[in-house]
Amino acid sequence: MVIAAALAMALTFLCTQVAASQSSTQQGAPIADFLDAQGQLRVPVGYSGSLAVDGYRMLTGTGQAPKFVVDVARGSPLSERGQWQPFGGLRDACNGSIEALARLPNGNLVVAGAFTVCGSTLANNIAVFAPDSQTWITLGSGSTNGVNSLVYALAVAGTEIYVGGLFTEAGGAPANRVARWDGSAWSSLGIGNANGVNDSVEALTIAGSGIYVGGSFTQAGGLQANRVARWDGFTWASLGGGNANGVNDTVFALTLSGSTLYVGGLFTQAGGVQANFVGRWDGNVWSSLGAGSGNGMNSTVLGMTLYGGELYTAGLFTQAGASQANGFARWDGSAWRSLGVGSANGVNGYGSTLGVYDGELYVSGSFSQAGGEPASFVARWNGNEWASAGVGAANGANNNVNAFVESDGQLYSAGGFNQAGGVPANGFARWNGTSWFGLAGGNGNGANGAIRALAVSGEDIYVGGDFTQLGATFANNVARWDGSKWTSLGIGSANGVNGSVSAVVVAGSDVYVGGLFSEAGGMPAKRVARWNGTEWASLGSGSSNGVSGNIFAGDGLVNALAVSGNNLFVGGFFTSAGGAPASNVARWDGSSWASLGGGSANGINGYVYSLAVSGSEVFAGGDFSAAGGA
Repeated sequence: MVIAAALAMALTFLCTQVAASQSSTQQGAPIADFLDAQGQLRVPVGYSGSLAVDGYRMLTGTGQAPKFVVDVARGSPLSERGQWQPFGGLRDACNGSIEALARLPNGNLVVAGAFTVCGSTLANNIAVFAPDSQTWITLGSGSTNGVNSLVYALAVAGTEIYVGGLFTEAGGAPANRVARWDGSAWSSLGIGNANGVNDSVEALTIAGSGIYVGGSFTQAGGLQANRVARWDGFTWASLGGGNANGVNDTVFALTLSGSTLYVGGLFTQAGGVQANFVGRWDGNVWSSLGAGSGNGMNSTVLGMTLYGGELYTAGLFTQAGASQANGFARWDGSAWRSLGVGSANGVNGYGSTLGVYDGELYVSGSFSQAGGEPASFVARWNGNEWASAGVGAANGANNNVNAFVESDGQLYSAGGFNQAGGVPANGFARWNGTSWFGLAGGNGNGANGAIRALAVSGEDIYVGGDFTQLGATFANNVARWDGSKWTSLGIGSANGVNGSVSAVVVAGSDVYVGGLFSEAGGMPAKRVARWNGTEWASLGSGSSNGVSGNIFAGDGLVNALAVSGNNLFVGGFFTSAGGAPASNVARWDGSSWASLGGGSANGINGYVYSLAVSGSEVFAGGDFSAAGGA
């Protein structure tokens, strides 16, 4: 710690001195030559000399080594040295879905799911977020950090992290769908080919020095274990004996209360006993929650937690025991109860996730109302009544929340959303009891979806693809980067276009986009449109604007654009342009459409993927065998 602190002070001084210098001449070797994938210094033994840190800033966190990241605001020498430099990407969270969250004793948060980058750090499906320094930390180093496939579940015991999902490797070594991180290295649960379990893990919960594991598997450590099993730190064991051990279908949720394990999922039997979608293991035998054929629920249980000494469940059900219960229910030890009264109890969709924060139960799922009142994907229950998380139309989130965890007086949420309380939040947000916040800015690479086309005009870069957000800006499938920030093309929710963009081209002050959309700026525009810097316009009027064809239920498709003088050439897979026959390639002269060639043999007889113009000639490439009949 003393050495790390001294190094941090020295490097801070070095950064300050170099940043303060007005000289354009760098002194010493570029610091980029000595940084690993996480931005930490790796100076070779025997190196002597200073380091040039222009274009970088240093981040520090409690108990962590200093980390250097590209300072986009100041620029970086990377571009001058023939290396890649990220720009204008996501400002927070990860580049894929987050399925699980957990808190470490030091306040850092573990996030897991299906992603490859968090912030500007390469992280394979699992990473640690340090709120104090707003930095991301990998579990392991190099290209084999993390695990090699989707993570569904996390559990923390001290500094140890247990991970469950679909993966078969952790840190590059075999680990079948469940693994342990001890703070410095990965290990499997068990040895040899029979380590772990033989199918997906959906849920984990700590049990003393071991864990309970639930999922779709039928073996654990090579032994029969039907969808739920226990690892005691050394060996695997089933819950119950014989072929009737465990449950008869997938487990999605586990909760431990004392020595009693509650299990929820898709099953109808537990230990051979009828148990409808929820069951109880007391360490020796299985039992149902409720008596008779009406025990448990009438459909799948997806989540469970303890609140106020009672078991709360979330799922696809509409009934729990003899009670109507829409998406959420509680077990008081003897009977099932709904959350709320009458037909407006629970939610108007289904429930999936539960967490406790500031004395209230927070829930998520797919719904727009809780207790009959507006609540978008997130709601809270205080034991007597429902409330939204936030006010107005922007309350809650704009898509599912998959996990909650409380840390340092904040409720962190993760899932498939990109807004929380109307604030940009790429699948990861925090709630302080009153307001939602995204994470602080970073220099992450990428948008929240694929980018398929680029065009440059002076200092501006136009991008098109399948996205709804770049940086902190909401932008529907097309946007502009001006060198320092992203802006949408248009205002409000109707900015951009309402479908995929495959091609972008700039002609003077106009930007043309093509793809698989039907509206631009909220106005009709068939697969191609023009942005003049202020507003959108279709190419042609009425039902004859743009192109159409015989693919995707007659919708047509534009893959390529090219400009020559006043002419815009359009290629793709379509049969008409402006209502007139045009086989997969056409020309717009600013006022009307024309085919390339005459008669039935005009154009090209297959897909056009690319266009280029040279003088008066147009070149087309794609998947075809004839052009103009030749």
